[in-house]
Amino acid sequence: MNMQRHSFRAFGHVAAIGAALLAASCAPTPDLGRYQPDRWTALKSVVTGEAVTPPLAPTAAEADMRAGAEAIRRGSPVLERNLVTRVSEKIAPKPEVAPSLVYYDVLRDAHPTSMSSLVNALGDDVQIDTVRLTQFVASGTEVIRVDAMRAATLVGAPNALTTVAAEDPAAFRYMRERLNENGDVLDEIFSTMLARIISYRTALAHARVDADETVTLDQVARAIRIMDDELTRLDYAARRHKTIRLSLSS
Repeated sequence: MNMQRHSFRAFGHVAAIGAALLAASCAPTPDLGRYQPDRWTALKSVVTGEAVTPPLAPTAAEADMRAGAEAIRRGSPVLERNLVTRVSEKIAPKPEVAPSLVYYDVLRDAHPTSMSSLVNALGDDVQIDTVRLTQFVASGTEVIRVDAMRAATLVGAPNALTTVAAEDPAAFRYMRERLNENGDVLDEIFSTMLARIISYRTALAHARVDADETVTLDQVARAIRIMDDELTRLDYAARRHKTIRLSLSS
């Protein structure tokens, strides 16, 4: 009985290893964001006679850029109202204010008795957004580099590298879609951060009026200037990517 148990266990281990190796051999490998056909896909293509074009796999930079975009979309912690606040606002809504003033109003509600605390919170929010923006621009720059290489492999593009250009449109069916998706993310985050930096500047201006002489706002002003520099870099990146997309237009 013991020998049979050991045999069954050994067989189970061998089967598990074999399954893992089989799965590994069947896994498609990404190449510039597109899958290379695995053995099963190639076999299906031979049997059915149909060309199989699986969707593009996201590159590491694309995954990082989308994760960074999601973090930016969440916004400042001070804007995440609790349930009681949201319910009370529905019962007794506040008068409408300009979008750039909403952030400062939330800050005033969160720090009603201390301008020093309000200014510190403002500075923290600016620095957090600046770090997120810097990371997003870094991953976005790599995405743009790869998208430029993708565009260069498409037949019909003015800057196509004829030595490596793809002759089969089906093989690159998803490339234009991915370029458009990446461009949309870049444009969206630029618009989001442009609106947010306007809100920060508006909050800084109102804080200068409401604060007394003991509260210093110079550090916040410097942080906003640094954020503005990063936003300028994102603007340049987004316009460069738009140029790549326009080069593929008919």
